[in-house]
Amino acid sequence: MKSRHVTLVLIFLTMVSLAGAAAISGPDRTCAGEAMVFDEAQGMTAPEAVYKENPAFPEEARKEGVSGLVVLEVVIDRTGTVDDVSVLDDPDPRLTAAAVKAIRNWRFSPARTADGKAVDVCYELTVNFALK
Repeated sequence: MKSRHVTLVLIFLTMVSLAGAAAISGPDRTCAGEAMVFDEAQGMTAPEAVYKENPAFPEEARKEGVSGLVVLEVVIDRTGTVDDVSVLDDPDPRLTAAAVKAIRNWRFSPARTADGKAVDVCYELTVNFALK
């Protein structure tokens, strides 16, 4: 029997194209509280992770061969703390719970407006749980 190696790939997505930034900040897009939707087209700088905690791949999900992308929308406050997490795509509740638990512990340098002011921002993050 072949042994399977489990690799957890963590992908930190940023909006690098104007089209991507426009798509995420459409007219129907809202954020929790006073947070702004991240929009590079308006001169905002993206928050940057300064501390990342990798999610633990749930053992039961790994044994069952469950994998997938968990897509989250997070509110990162002006101090760089993750203030709120919403699930945008949930391949499996066990994977999503692991991703949310880890992301809540991340710390960021905050997003900034074109004039350099730190702001609360909605930002999309993707965690890839992959079996190899």
